[in-house]
Amino acid sequence: MQKGFILTITLAVFTLFAIQAKAQQKYFTVSGRVLDKTTLESLPGAVIVIKGSESVSSTDQNGYYSVRVPAGEIVLHVHLLGYEDKIDGFTINKNLVRNYQIEPVSFQLQQVIVEDEHEHSLAEDALMAEQVNERFIARNMANTLAGTLEKKAGISSISTGVGISKPVIRGMSLSRILVIDGGIVQQDQQWGTDHGLAIDQLGVESMEVVKGAASLMYGSGGMGGVIRVKDPSLPEKEGFGASLTSFYRSNNQAIGTSLMGEYRTGDWFARVRGTWQQYGNYKVPSADFTYLETVRKLDDGVLVNTGGEEKNFSGTVGVEKKWGKVAAEISNFNQLVGLFPGAVGIPSQNWLDSFENDRKPSVPSQHVNHFKARLHATLPFSQNSDLNINLAFQENDRKEESDPRMHGRKLDENGFTEHGLILQTITSDVRYAFNKEKKWHHTVGVTFEHQQQDRNGFGFLLPKYEQLTGGIFYFTGYDIAEDLKLTGGVRYDFANIEVKEDYLETVILDNGEPWWRVRKFDRDFGAFSGALGVNWSVSDHWDVKLNGARTFRIPTVPELSINGVHHGTFRHERGDMNLSPEKGYQFDLSVNYQAPKLNVMVTPFFNYYENYIYLKPGLEFSNLPDAGQVYQHSEAEGMHAGFEAVVTYNILPQLKFHNASEYVYNYNMDTKLPFPFTPPFSNLTELEYTFRDVAWLKAPFLSTEYRITAEQSRVDLNEAKTPGYQLLNLSAGFNFEAGKSMGSLLFRVDNLADTQYMKHLSRYRILNLPEQGRNFIITFKYWL
Repeated sequence: MQKGFILTITLAVFTLFAIQAKAQQKYFTVSGRVLDKTTLESLPGAVIVIKGSESVSSTDQNGYYSVRVPAGEIVLHVHLLGYEDKIDGFTINKNLVRNYQIEPVSFQLQQVIVEDEHEHSLAEDALMAEQVNERFIARNMANTLAGTLEKKAGISSISTGVGISKPVIRGMSLSRILVIDGGIVQQDQQWGTDHGLAIDQLGVESMEVVKGAASLMYGSGGMGGVIRVKDPSLPEKEGFGASLTSFYRSNNQAIGTSLMGEYRTGDWFARVRGTWQQYGNYKVPSADFTYLETVRKLDDGVLVNTGGEEKNFSGTVGVEKKWGKVAAEISNFNQLVGLFPGAVGIPSQNWLDSFENDRKPSVPSQHVNHFKARLHATLPFSQNSDLNINLAFQENDRKEESDPRMHGRKLDENGFTEHGLILQTITSDVRYAFNKEKKWHHTVGVTFEHQQQDRNGFGFLLPKYEQLTGGIFYFTGYDIAEDLKLTGGVRYDFANIEVKEDYLETVILDNGEPWWRVRKFDRDFGAFSGALGVNWSVSDHWDVKLNGARTFRIPTVPELSINGVHHGTFRHERGDMNLSPEKGYQFDLSVNYQAPKLNVMVTPFFNYYENYIYLKPGLEFSNLPDAGQVYQHSEAEGMHAGFEAVVTYNILPQLKFHNASEYVYNYNMDTKLPFPFTPPFSNLTELEYTFRDVAWLKAPFLSTEYRITAEQSRVDLNEAKTPGYQLLNLSAGFNFEAGKSMGSLLFRVDNLADTQYMKHLSRYRILNLPEQGRNFIITFKYWL
């Protein structure tokens, strides 16, 4: 707590300094709010431009804006894709408030949000892309970024307690989902179900989520979908600006603070962010749990050793001129999170009772440090063409710590480090877009990535290896008419993977030779993939998207060469160096209906795979201690299908009804069983009422959520069925004005009824452990 107190004082001093620096500036401002004229909903992302001036602003997540303007006659221009432009001329000689209501033009355009002028929005294509803005993130912020996205239809997460989770899109996860952070593929050992995203959630302003095949633009790992974390918006005003975000969660006494400071002078800009959070053991609504037919007790429902701490930093400096924009960025994500003892071994009662109920985790635990340095340049050659360059270095240092004595071993020079994995990645991504404003527009791109992994620890999962991957793609779009667009392209990916040999000296076979974990091998891969889609605005109310893709995925090093005990999954996992590249055919359809008060969207999908790679339980038992059954990475013919259905109805201008359903069905044509880790059917119903502004309280709201999740009885061999459950959540909040600054205060109660339920995609499901109980959450944000 002493470190947290010192950090809080430091952040407070910095905030006061920023306020003082800003107070010394004298200028006139125009501020106000931009609303949808039909629904009176706030509109984030609307651009406010003062014609003939460099003054530019944009509305925040609640539709508010503030822009500095020169005295005299001015013309203010409000622009938001999907809405009619608003032009307002007036005289200013003091600070003014100007509110605007703008009219929508068509639903097809409303799917596109305003982005950096050089950044391509995937929603413009035939892809099933969904925007996630700052308003959504603030209102739905969960323990992890992947957990926050679960409020979107078709997205779920594989979780390990409350501090670790991986995104799942339409039943696809791990190495079939790409996370793009600032234009660079995040490389943080995404193959593991117990490996969380090494991204500071409090530093994320907006995202774009692609559901379905996105391999064409981002490479073979995007066959299941892409989560694109966008760069924060550039500082628009001269001088200092800052924002402060703090939160508290009652269930595990979590506290956190994130402070962002930015500065702009002329064409130069800089931004820094520091985030700190700490949490204790979390509680479940149960006094015990049953594992291997034995009941273990939980003191007051506390899962011991599940606390953690996160310390993150990022900084950006850059210049923006007529010839383009160049920015350099560094970031460091540091997380220490404890694991419930039964997650990496058999949870005896004596072992559970040996842990104290404090905030600092002991072993077993994970300690992850992810460092990233990135150079980004956008160079426009003309109004219709630009060159986008991203160069990056990443180092992911992962330590999975456990007590070797709990696995029949002795302490040695490795100490408590069971798996130490150090992954270094160098990435280059170059894209050239031309004819951008014409009917037939094009993008060509080249990507290269070099990886090198070292390892240590008393356990073994992966060998040392080097990997070189690359790809070249061509993407094009043709506007047949204003309401009919074709998109498509082709891509070639290649890879060379060189795996180092490794053997285990402590296990001697009958012939006297040591047991080889992995034999040295060197393999090359390469194949073409492609996609073709149509985006058709049938009428003012109906829009249709259809996308078909031939996809290709290079087998990962774990799928080729893993060979060891993965204690978190209670099994020995083994790779196969002879696996072929995964190939499939994927089809996505989106049908949208938009009326003044009603919006209905249905998005069915179907995927067929010639050789889907998965972990298959075998008949062999491991010769390693505390290992159990051997699971082999195998190939099988298979299919995935399902749908999302979303309905939004504005019952009253202030009362909104929202309902989202999702379902995934898959089938292994070889085993005649489902593939593992398939999310069950789920339906989320929301009802939100927004009150009128009262004095300094802006846009106060009250919302209720009711989720029904069906049982998952369609399971793979050795996978447990999970009963269904129902959850009730409540939230409320408001924005406020404090002088020239703004803030927001949000209140939320998750699992209001303290329901005891199990999540099918939780790794703790193996232990029959329920999920987190009732949780009161307070989030405060302040913008300067």
